[in-house]
Amino acid sequence: MTLVEIVAALVISGVVTVGTLTALTTAVRLMNSVGVQVDPEADGLAQQTLERYRNRIACDDPWFEGGVTPCVLLNNPTIGDDPLPSPTTATSRTFALTSGPDGDADGAPDYYIMAVNVKTPE
Repeated sequence: MTLVEIVAALVISGVVTVGTLTALTTAVRLMNSVGVQVDPEADGLAQQTLERYRNRIACDDPWFEGGVTPCVLLNNPTIGDDPLPSPTTATSRTFALTSGPDGDADGAPDYYIMAVNVKTPE
């Protein structure tokens, strides 16, 4: 190895290190500037609910009127409880399914909105 190769390797490793530290510092600043404390357990529980119910949003599901075109929600919003796994520190988990806007005026919403609320002790 020549001196030029060693210097080039040091420069490249320095750039990678500085880039990684800059990304981490920026992430910490963004999390602190938003003022929202993120709970990883609550985030995971909400993701479980979204993944479980995302494939149920279809016209033949019990949430929708059968045989009606376009699809119509039976209850808008549809609200339900989602049981929590054990063990967890969360106290409850609920979801709400609502119709989105009808931008193309065909009588059916363009999309549905699913929101999950996970309550955890403070």
